[in-house]
Amino acid sequence: GCKTKSNETPPGLKRVKITGGKYAVVTARGEMPEALINAWVAIWGSGLPRAFTQDFELLDPAKANQEEIWIALK
Repeated sequence: GCKTKSNETPPGLKRVKITGGKYAVVTARGEMPEALINAWVAIWGSGLPRAFTQDFELLDPAKANQEEIWIALK
């Protein structure tokens, strides 16, 4: 996903609302998709107190080879 203005939905994308709460943010850096896969493997083995409600990945097109993974926490 990516942030947009409240009244703007880019073509081909769907608008979703992210609920508030506690999130851990893990940043994947490097060649994609390998960096993203490695970040998820690290998350799965991390022991974070995950809520399993609304995890999401946030892409900033201005930051090449970087993506944030937001993990909902209990």
